[in-house]
Amino acid sequence: MSAGAQYYRAVPHSTTTTSAPLAEHLPIRGEQPRILIVRLSALGDIVFSSSLLENLRRRWPKAHISWLVQQNFAGILKSELGEGGRLDDCIVVPANIYRSLGALYRLRRQLAERRFDWVLDIQGLFKSRVLAALTPGAYRIGFDSKEPGTWLLHARLPKGGDARDISSEYRYFATALTDLPSGPPRLT
Repeated sequence: MSAGAQYYRAVPHSTTTTSAPLAEHLPIRGEQPRILIVRLSALGDIVFSSSLLENLRRRWPKAHISWLVQQNFAGILKSELGEGGRLDDCIVVPANIYRSLGALYRLRRQLAERRFDWVLDIQGLFKSRVLAALTPGAYRIGFDSKEPGTWLLHARLPKGGDARDISSEYRYFATALTDLPSGPPRLT
């Protein structure tokens, strides 16, 4: 059995998950997970989804956490980098990355070098799923939505929470993933 097959053997492919905690079933190659968050754009949604960072750090304090973001929105995450921040690094991509096969290949190579265990696609669009799928060997989790490309995910979480509170879907995702209550969004 190949290493990749062993890595995913315990978790079914492309399932909709509704029970917490998902974290107990996720594969990790080392002692702590290497996590990539994919939320490319939409300033408000990047802020709203910041509650996920808090949950990830509380559940896995020594995890390596990166964020894949478009160049125009990377500045909002700058305060989360370095001493006291909750991110280890940001991977910045141009908004027009889809226009160049060379750029997509370079991104895939960069993601492969980082050996992520999990990719959390919290954008839920086809374009974010495609970029998440460029991460070889990573277990991909995202929102269950009507967008095409659900087959690119290993696990899908429903968009839970209160429909009147847009940030609640990210808090729901954070809680379902970590089995910890999620607080309000905040950037440091």
